[in-house]
Amino acid sequence: WNTKDGRSDHEHQYLYCQAMDSSENTELVKTPREYLAMKNVTPMGPSNVLSMAQLRTLPLGEQVRTLMKNVKVMAFATLMGLLASGTDSTAVLRCIQQVALLVQGTWVMKSDVLYPKNTCSSHSGVPAEVLCRGQDFVMWRFTSERTLMRKEVTAIIKLPPEDVKDFLEQMSVPRLNRGWEFLLATDHDFIRKHPDVAQRQHMLWLGIQSKLEKVFNFSKDDFVAKKDVKQEPMSDSEKPMDTSLTNGSINGYPDFVRSTFRKHYVLCLSEVKRLFNLHLPSLPTGHSVYGHVMDRMLQDTILQSQCKQILVPFPPQSNATADEQKVFGLWESGETFDKVISGSCSLIYVIFSNRLMFTF
Repeated sequence: WNTKDGRSDHEHQYLYCQAMDSSENTELVKTPREYLAMKNVTPMGPSNVLSMAQLRTLPLGEQVRTLMKNVKVMAFATLMGLLASGTDSTAVLRCIQQVALLVQGTWVMKSDVLYPKNTCSSHSGVPAEVLCRGQDFVMWRFTSERTLMRKEVTAIIKLPPEDVKDFLEQMSVPRLNRGWEFLLATDHDFIRKHPDVAQRQHMLWLGIQSKLEKVFNFSKDDFVAKKDVKQEPMSDSEKPMDTSLTNGSINGYPDFVRSTFRKHYVLCLSEVKRLFNLHLPSLPTGHSVYGHVMDRMLQDTILQSQCKQILVPFPPQSNATADEQKVFGLWESGETFDKVISGSCSLIYVIFSNRLMFTF
């Protein structure tokens, strides 16, 4: 073997390569599948982003929870559109009520889901429990208001401005010279289709309101009073402004009472209040006079609307509440074309009263 001969050296290197262990040469021993895997680059994205295909592999409750955590405020129709076609709306309603509360007919993420226990504000370090109370206050105000002023909210909940801004940004948008306006329009369609859900949510908000009043030391009447325009002293030539609604009804009660008793004829006070609360969410934005049902005013309106109270002799051991024992019946409609019906109602009123006397 001549080391100076180029041909001999080439043959030597060739034989040497064949003698090497093939496992040492890893560059050219990939399978077709492994080679393609090396060529396909996986796109990088945020770790918290979930595709719709991945989302629909989750249980329904987790799907709803994930969507609400990302969006914060959503109409029910929008939520149904994001879920798989054919999803049972009743099941979705059950799920959404576990993670969100109804505000103006739309769903807003619950504060305790948004701020879990043992967490705190990234701005101020305020604990989650305090943040939840502040968030609940803002949500509660939006149940009866379209716009809020940030300074007024801060003055009551007494949290750092950055945290208050976070609350507002999650469910509203800033408007020039008008404060913060709720993000979505009132969903009257949902309220009309699901009155039972609207009523249940209304009762939940009454409970939340009661807790907030104790924590922040306020009354709902404090906010109602702020809507009233400050009146200047009037001169002798001036007349007081008519504060009734355009249809002539004061506080909106008479129209509701008349239409209700023309349908049902005999109702107890608790049932009238229940129907009135169901009627509340369907009202257009701005009817704040409906927001607080006053028993005395409601009873006076009933008696002034061609109705009479039926003195039902409930037994002492009766479990009926005070509102259930106050029974009212339509006496006359007061309209010319309803004379026959009015007479019939009066007769039924007398018969019904006597029958109740015998029944009890």
